[in-house]
Amino acid sequence: MTGQLSLWVWWAVGWAGLAAWSTLRPAAAHRLQPAGRPPWARLAPWLGSRPDALPWRRRSPIALAIGLSVCLVASSLGPWAIGLGLLAAVGTAVALGRLEPAGVRRRRDDLLEQAPAGLDAMAACLEAGLPLRRVVEVVAQLSPQPLAGRLALVVNGVGVGLSDADAWLGLADDPVLGPLAHDLARAVDWGVAVKTVLTDQAADLRRAGQIACRVRARSVGVRTVLPLGLCHLPAFVLLGVVPILGSGLFNVISP
Repeated sequence: MTGQLSLWVWWAVGWAGLAAWSTLRPAAAHRLQPAGRPPWARLAPWLGSRPDALPWRRRSPIALAIGLSVCLVASSLGPWAIGLGLLAAVGTAVALGRLEPAGVRRRRDDLLEQAPAGLDAMAACLEAGLPLRRVVEVVAQLSPQPLAGRLALVVNGVGVGLSDADAWLGLADDPVLGPLAHDLARAVDWGVAVKTVLTDQAADLRRAGQIACRVRARSVGVRTVLPLGLCHLPAFVLLGVVPILGSGLFNVISP
């Protein structure tokens, strides 16, 4: 009993220390750390995370909480519980760093849906005689987010003195508009018809959007298995398990 009480005391002290560290850690040291990057990422590159992953300052309390919980549950294993807790904490931090945030995925899907119409509008403006710089500015003002924000980066790049090609290469790492940025940069440098590039990229993005919609539709059945199973679990317990247990208990109690 005393050993169990001491474990609970240590668990409470650990949670209190975690809360204090999360709220009172020096703000200046936090600002000097790269966002979303663990302190030991240089020593172990495999511990790195996605650039758009949950920030390290938010992953670390979750990882420490899970590690402490695992130590408490596995306390009967003695020193092995500490190793399991450390393994659970590191695994949680790495897993959270590799997961794509829902907001990032939602913005990518929205951009994939908006981009074809925006590129068609740009092609129509070019056919009407507007220069590319003015076309990008007009479409950026009329487009919804997140497409407007991506095009605004190009407009701002041109505004600070970059060429059209260099401004578009600022979107080279974008998962949706990256191929468009490369093709437009080459088209501007080589004098290729920009309107053709826009129409071809709009068709490619429209096909990619249709494929993504089909993939999401096919995955609905897989993702609903667990929720539906949890919904049927109470009925299974009440109608299947409880009568059997009740019958067995009645046979044991009855003389």
